[in-house]
Amino acid sequence: MSRSFPALWGRKSGVLEVSRSVLIFTSDEDSTQVFQLIPHLLQISMGGENSPHFYLKDRNHPEIEICVQDEAILAELASYGLPQAGFFLEKSRKRRTIRNLLLGSPFALALLLLLAIPLLFSFIPISWFNEILTIQQEKKLGEFLIPTIQKEFKVKSNHPAQPALEQLVVFLKEASPELQKFDFQIFVADQSDINAFAIPGGLIVFNQGLLQKAESVEEVLGVLSHEMAHVERRHVVKSLAGRVGALGGVLILAAFVGSDAATVIAKASDFLSLKHSREDESEADARGLEFLQRAGVSSEGMIQFFSKLEKQESSLSGALSFMSTHPLSSERIQDLKQLAAQSSAIEKKPLPVEIGELKSVSY
Repeated sequence: MSRSFPALWGRKSGVLEVSRSVLIFTSDEDSTQVFQLIPHLLQISMGGENSPHFYLKDRNHPEIEICVQDEAILAELASYGLPQAGFFLEKSRKRRTIRNLLLGSPFALALLLLLAIPLLFSFIPISWFNEILTIQQEKKLGEFLIPTIQKEFKVKSNHPAQPALEQLVVFLKEASPELQKFDFQIFVADQSDINAFAIPGGLIVFNQGLLQKAESVEEVLGVLSHEMAHVERRHVVKSLAGRVGALGGVLILAAFVGSDAATVIAKASDFLSLKHSREDESEADARGLEFLQRAGVSSEGMIQFFSKLEKQESSLSGALSFMSTHPLSSERIQDLKQLAAQSSAIEKKPLPVEIGELKSVSY
């Protein structure tokens, strides 16, 4: 007993007759064009974007390739005991199920919300965050992350530079009421990379490498004021919310459409959040500069440190760590210089620490 199915040989249409012992293709245009394929010698492959196409070849005659679309052919061949047919039949059925789910409006809407809401969440105004997440709640979130940060970045307690950094925090807080509602905590990581970053709730980590590279207290204050500005503008928790949400969306999506498609979407999400990250960096630059000026600190240190990192980008591998989380640009540095030039003259105040107090590396 045999069954017949529509088929193509190259561009020529025809009929493929399938039986346990042989597959026979007969051209519609010329009935004398007949090809035979032996089932146990078949090589099966699958292609097609919008709908599946199955390609059948005889290993002894690879120049002959018959294209079919009906899954029933695979089911027929699988019933003859051909493992390849069963494999591609299952693959085709899964692909069809996924496509039907994606085309269903409730499911498509759910996926859209999974990916869109985290991205939109990262653009929520600060005033909204003040309503839905208090500073105390944000601090609890940061404290929850401390053990992971300490382990990952080799943060050690009672670093010799920590008291000096804490004095600088108090120095900046006293000059800016907006900072006084945050209970900043400083940590020093045993890392040679030139980096500093803030985590939710006012927790700021300085890498030892950054402290060693700084040539003045003003440079350290420039980085510190920048990180405190991230905290005050609540950039940190916004970014964390967006990234965690986006990660969850991508993981769920990967379960349905596969890792390749999910990777493409994840890269697109990263690209969209990158622009927002640069905007936050620019805002933190301007806000940090304002905190410095209120405290009677020259802007030269902040500008000098960022300019130094930009110049060393191609030659200093450690600088790349800082720029991966704090994307620098000549435009940002020029903006800082312009803001400083437009500001009123400041009355410099004595600094509470010396640069040597920040450079100690012994424990």
